[in-house]
Amino acid sequence: MNKQIILNQQINKYKYISWIRSLNNINQTYKVSKSEMSYQSRQFYQQLQKQQQNDVADMSKLAQNGSRLITNQKNNLFKHDINQYINYYDRSDQYLNYQCSSTQRELRKLILENKLLDQIHQQDHLNSGVKQIELNQEVEQNDRFHAYNQNLKQIQSDYFSSSLVEFNKLMNKYI
Repeated sequence: MNKQIILNQQINKYKYISWIRSLNNINQTYKVSKSEMSYQSRQFYQQLQKQQQNDVADMSKLAQNGSRLITNQKNNLFKHDINQYINYYDRSDQYLNYQCSSTQRELRKLILENKLLDQIHQQDHLNSGVKQIELNQEVEQNDRFHAYNQNLKQIQSDYFSSSLVEFNKLMNKYI
């Protein structure tokens, strides 16, 4: 029986020692994992800082290029005609040609109407009632002409804006 007690004590002692060793292993693993995680988090933070610095540098380059482009475009806007932009932007070419041709058709109609109004004005010069109607038509025609002119300017402005966006994309592709 004495041997049994001694044997049980040795087994318990061995279990206790193995339990302590496993706790030490767990603790050591935890320390290694913790130091590894802090190393990885430092690396991640450094990478994040580098990426932010690169992003800031890229944004400043883009801002400088954009301001330079805008300045150049403002300086050259009145020096260049719209056909130079059409050569660089094929997709906008069809849209612009369609809009310009429809606006030109409308302008031709207005010119023909104006000629007809001139003939009517010459024929009915003595009739003051007709004269008043013609004046109203001329005012209406001038308003329409002004609206078509504004439409053409808006088309040119939209085309120029889209050209800048396409140009910036093209520049960013090669920068």
